[in-house]
Amino acid sequence: MPAEYAPLAIRTRAAALATASNWIFTFLVVEITPVSINSIGWRTYIYFCVFNFCFLPLIYFFYPETQWLSLEQIDKLFTGDKIMLRWDPAMGVPGDAPDAVHDEKISTAEHSESPKADERA
Repeated sequence: MPAEYAPLAIRTRAAALATASNWIFTFLVVEITPVSINSIGWRTYIYFCVFNFCFLPLIYFFYPETQWLSLEQIDKLFTGDKIMLRWDPAMGVPGDAPDAVHDEKISTAEHSESPKADERA
C-alpha cells in the first residue's frame, strides 16, 4: 500500500520503510509468540484476535479506495489540504479497468477456447 499511497517523489523510500517495518514487526511476533504461549497458553491468540478486530474498522473507514485508479489519480487523492477517501467524480472519470486487468481478461478469453477448434484448423 505505501507504494500506491506515497507521492511519486518519495515512493521508493516509502516502500523501503514499509518493507523494513513489516519485517521488524514479523520478527517481534516470532520472538514474542513462543514466550507468550509458554506463559499463558492458548490465550495468546486472544490478543492477536483483539488486535486484528481493532484494525478492521480503521482500515475500512480510513484507508482510501484505490481500485481502478491509476497511480497519477492516486496521487491526486493526497494533494490538497485534506486526504480524500473516495475518488471525486469532479476530478474526472477514472476510466475503465486498468490495462493489466483488461489484458488478463483477453488472455483468459483466448485460453478458454476449446482445443478441438484448434485441431480442426
